[in-house]
Amino acid sequence: MCGLIGGQIATVDLSTLAHRGPDHQATLVCGPYLLGHTRLAVQDLTDDSNQPWDTGAVVVTYNGELWQPHKLRHALGGDWRTTGDTEVVATALHRYGTDALPMLHGMFALAWTDGHTLWLARDHYGEVPLHWGRTRTNQIVYASEIKALLAHGVYPHTIGWVEPGTYLSITGSDVVSHTWAEPLSERDHPDGDLAALLADGAVDRMTSDAPVACLVSGGLDSSAILALLVKNGYQPTCYTAFYNKRTADLKWSRIVCDHLGLPLIEVPIPEPTRATIGDAIAATEMVYKAQIEIALGCLPLADAMRRDGVKVVLSGEGSDELFGSYGWGWHGIQRSGWFGYRSEMFTRQHKKNFARTNKVFMAHGIEPRLPFLHDPLVRHILGMSRDQITQGGAHPKAVLATALDDLLPEGLGWRPKHAFQTGTKITKATANLIADPTRYYRAEHLRMFGKVPV
Repeated sequence: MCGLIGGQIATVDLSTLAHRGPDHQATLVCGPYLLGHTRLAVQDLTDDSNQPWDTGAVVVTYNGELWQPHKLRHALGGDWRTTGDTEVVATALHRYGTDALPMLHGMFALAWTDGHTLWLARDHYGEVPLHWGRTRTNQIVYASEIKALLAHGVYPHTIGWVEPGTYLSITGSDVVSHTWAEPLSERDHPDGDLAALLADGAVDRMTSDAPVACLVSGGLDSSAILALLVKNGYQPTCYTAFYNKRTADLKWSRIVCDHLGLPLIEVPIPEPTRATIGDAIAATEMVYKAQIEIALGCLPLADAMRRDGVKVVLSGEGSDELFGSYGWGWHGIQRSGWFGYRSEMFTRQHKKNFARTNKVFMAHGIEPRLPFLHDPLVRHILGMSRDQITQGGAHPKAVLATALDDLLPEGLGWRPKHAFQTGTKITKATANLIADPTRYYRAEHLRMFGKVPV
């Protein structure tokens, strides 16, 4: 994964995104557009896959990964001079333009141009962030992070997202949004094997020429991913974070890794301070209390992984929304129905959980990947009725716990699980430090970023 920045500007300061791409930085001008790129080398670790990539017809910058890119390489045919996925993406865009987007089986944010039009695109569910905005002189600038936009003169109130499953076409001052992805539908059929679909998502996300690790929280989601990877022959190193060593989450993280024969690295979370809270707000670029407090634990994790030479980590994000396990919002279900409530909650995460995961780990050059965002799995789960998911009981993920019961330690799939920041006791620690954390976080965000639309 990498950092993107560019647009209708003459120069860019790539240092604003160097943390996202420490392996190479470069820019290329094509017509009225400048495309900048900072690279985190994950597939094809040589310089051959450096960007921007010029096909002769289009210049492409790419942030993300294709899963099993050899399949698209074979479908496109021809001769290839690299082993990475950047050349594959650029070739598809060169040949098919925006019609290539549904062919890209992976996670991505893209910026490319033919010298006349600039296109910006984002993957189906928004696993990879991409922002854009306007300067005082109405120049359009895009970037992977808000802080990079602000450093290049973009007005905070003009900043928006490239929405998931869409692309923007930009010519002069005109910006037009187009939808490329097939929308989620209540009519999606729930047939299929839940464990097999999750295994497909996890195995796909092991595609890498760099070291890959897994997060473990002691809960069902991360444990399910680990168990299925082991079943498929992988032995990833696992990381967990702790603030209090006497928590149930740390105990169960050890139990599941022992059960699966996986190494577990335990990373201490420092005592929260106003400085570390400021780092969390700066990394997440968010005002949300939960996201900032989760970041307090994940930033030390990312730093430890970087120092250990890891470049990629798998996480269980996305599961809670699909299964409707955030307390089963009665009012939301009454308003939108069982499918609508979950699909709305899931699709909103492109600017919450998914973006926070990406920005926090990429603050230290670690690429996070989310197996629960595997498209067939998403549609499979959202197509299930409430009774199918709960198996007629009260457990919000009973169908997942049952599907993995034979692979996990006894009782793990059925244990009560708190949110990460609650289970680690981080929320209690920040409340002891700051009387009104929510108000403080919002004030600090405003001070750092100005009035950026939430």
